[in-house]
Amino acid sequence: MPALAPDAIRFSSSTAPEDPAERLAWRLQLLLNATRRHARRRERETGLGLPQLRALQCVQARPGLGVNELARELGLHQSTVSNMLRPLTMQGWLEARRTGSDRRAVALYLCEPEKPLPAPWPQGGSEPLPEALASLDEALLRRLDADLARVQAALLELLPEG
Repeated sequence: MPALAPDAIRFSSSTAPEDPAERLAWRLQLLLNATRRHARRRERETGLGLPQLRALQCVQARPGLGVNELARELGLHQSTVSNMLRPLTMQGWLEARRTGSDRRAVALYLCEPEKPLPAPWPQGGSEPLPEALASLDEALLRRLDADLARVQAALLELLPEG
């Protein structure tokens, strides 16, 4: 499994909050911060952000993919994906070809389909958090999923809509 800056994840029990809710929030924040730092490091190494790398991988797997389909696959808004694609086109990674009678619609293709894409994670590994979760027992994963769904529901009740 790729290293995730272990010092960013390790903590001393003396620095952890005593309140269980605060301790869990603190632990989740440590994990999120560590994965963000790792993603930023990979962005510096490859010159591409993780969403951009994922977009390139999607287009590589499905040449001619449209922007709306790509947005759905990435779980991002269409305008976000459009903005993210501009630099990839300008850097020579992607070509956007107009298609059909709707001249606004484009089909996306890699400029050099045979050129290997930068690996989003070193040594051909997968994303660290899903990889770490995949190493856990299935029963534990189901319990974590159910418990996090309850946390999500409670958080949604506390946050204003919009």
